Amino acid sequence: MGAKPSSARVEVEIHQKRFEAGPPRYSVPLSIDGGAPIEAMLDTGSTGLRVLPSAGPLTAKGVRPDRYVYRNGVVLTGAITPVRVGIGGLQVKVDVSATSAVACSQDRPSCPAAAIPTQQYRIGGSTPSDGFSAILGAGLRAGEAENPLAHLGEQAWIVLLPKPGDAAPGKLILNPTPAERARFTLFSLTRDTRRRGDFWADNTVPTCLSRDGAGAPLCAPTLLDSGAAGLNYISRSAPAFDDWPTDTSVNLRFGPPGSTAMSQSFVLGRGPARLNFSTPPASLPWEGLNAGVLPFYDFAVLYDAKAGQIGLAPRGDFSAP
Repeated sequence: MGAKPSSARVEVEIHQKRFEAGPPRYSVPLSIDGGAPIEAMLDTGSTGLRVLPSAGPLTAKGVRPDRYVYRNGVVLTGAITPVRVGIGGLQVKVDVSATSAVACSQDRPSCPAAAIPTQQYRIGGSTPSDGFSAILGAGLRAGEAENPLAHLGEQAWIVLLPKPGDAAPGKLILNPTPAERARFTLFSLTRDTRRRGDFWADNTVPTCLSRDGAGAPLCAPTLLDSGAAGLNYISRSAPAFDDWPTDTSVNLRFGPPGSTAMSQSFVLGRGPARLNFSTPPASLPWEGLNAGVLPFYDFAVLYDAKAGQIGLAPRGDFSAP
């Protein structure tokens, strides 16, 4: 059978895996140039499909250099290479990054890639022998490597992650229906002007983090990051950690200050609800709240690369695959 039309609504299983004592990681199956499916780590905190040497060589030749720095200090260097990506029976031609070297940024020399040979490195794991041989950056920001999901049909997708311990997979809904999209509260993003096209600053979702009955809230542009555990408030003037102790009841409210649209509550120090304060490294000067994977445990998340919007809907609105 041939490939489905690129605008067809399809569901792709999101798999959950925990490597040793590390946090849960999420992946989706995809293929490159008609090859056997591989599991690519699903990372909404980055943009672009990057393929590591452990996945095997790509048949196409690179056309220009690429260098990408992740928040944990891992630096992937390679060549932008045009390939055909298959996911959920859909096919799309995009530029991906074929990684040829793995290193740590100068400001984070002890990153997860430290002292690991490039040919052995896998991303998202706890040791050189585990992890994934590709990473699908499902974000909306501009980059040399492209996000295949942003080039399929309606340029929209829904992420419904499995919760920790769930036996069933989650699902990635490509080209959701108008009825599905109508369930979401939408947040418009500012345009990312570093490249021409439909690119958006997906790290500008407005949120306020507050303690029950105590102190002023922390309001900041926010990134929803399926590849990060816990919350990380990144600022050159971060507040004192002692003001946010373990066992504090906290509310994360989405929208501008005073908004009552969408929120989630949790207790710091329990499960993934860990709050860290840090200053931005030179390699990634962005300041804001990286909310990590936590919002995905309460919400289904819609990404719309055409309209430049991120949406939230209660998980219960979407049944298991």
